[in-house]
Amino acid sequence: MGGLLKMRSVVLSLLEKARGDKHLKNSLEADVDIILPDGLSVRSYFLQSIKREETFLKTLFIVLNANITDEGSLATGSFVWSYVCTMAIPNTDTIMEVAIRVRPSSL
Repeated sequence: MGGLLKMRSVVLSLLEKARGDKHLKNSLEADVDIILPDGLSVRSYFLQSIKREETFLKTLFIVLNANITDEGSLATGSFVWSYVCTMAIPNTDTIMEVAIRVRPSSL
């Protein structure tokens, strides 16, 4: 659960940046993409928990949608704005990171 709360903190920080830049008025105008590295063979407890809680993530982050994807299947669409930050995957033997992207919601 600690990893999910750290991820929530990163998402909230990105949402505040978007709000500060006047790209959104409230967080429900945004989608969050959690981007896993390609070729990820290590299945840490953290990765298992975000996969298991995928439907809960939008509630945790207070956004319209939250998606888990990998770099290879990442949409190449262009957004009016987006904010990206990386976060180390906790409790892994090697240093690996997930990218977290906040973008306008696709209503």
